[in-house]
Amino acid sequence: MADPMSERRRIADYLAGHGPTHGDKLAEALGMTLEEFWPLINHPWFDLARGGYDLTAEGQAAVGDEG
Repeated sequence: MADPMSERRRIADYLAGHGPTHGDKLAEALGMTLEEFWPLINHPWFDLARGGYDLTAEGQAAVGDEG
């Protein structure tokens, strides 16, 4: 598997641009298997929200730190 933090940034970037997304659909959109995806989403940057997973305040700050 690639670097977990870079993969988490990919997830965070996707959520920042698309909003809450169900886990299975999010994994598919990013070209990840569910086995790759589930360990990555279990992180303080992400939480369940209406509509699927979304960024927490910590995740939003991480996305903001990129630019």
